[in-house]
Amino acid sequence: MKKVPLPFVILLCFSLSLAAQHHKAQFYKGKEFRGYIFDTTYHTSYRIEGQKSRIDLSIKDIEDAEKLLKRNLGVVTVGLPLERFGHNIVTSLAQYYRQYFGYTNWNGDTIIWINLSCNEDLEEKAALGELEVMDGGSCYWNIEVNITTQRLSNLSIHGLG
Repeated sequence: MKKVPLPFVILLCFSLSLAAQHHKAQFYKGKEFRGYIFDTTYHTSYRIEGQKSRIDLSIKDIEDAEKLLKRNLGVVTVGLPLERFGHNIVTSLAQYYRQYFGYTNWNGDTIIWINLSCNEDLEEKAALGELEVMDGGSCYWNIEVNITTQRLSNLSIHGLG
């Protein structure tokens, strides 16, 4: 049996790792939204409070999260000067494309972190991995949707730079 040189093995492992990270996420289009569903093979720098693990999401999970988001986003944003960030995220919700990442916490809750953007130039890149954008106002924001408790939390609207 031939021995394989160590540098070749390292290069092969690195290449396979990159290939796994560069397949496209699952695209899903609902009635008033569109986005990319990322399974657990994708890296994300985001962590939820009390995170137990990342999970794969179903279409039903996404539909449930979107219903909660549409129904409760106005409540979560009460008192926020939304126009200061650009446009109102509540009234223009359908204009954003999404990235969905699934988590579970130590209580067993299913939590979906939704990363939203209105920048059409980045939409193709959004299928490849987490968009990490600084500034941009209300064109970039994210929120956690706990579909077990039916609550929204940790709304983060980017600054204006």
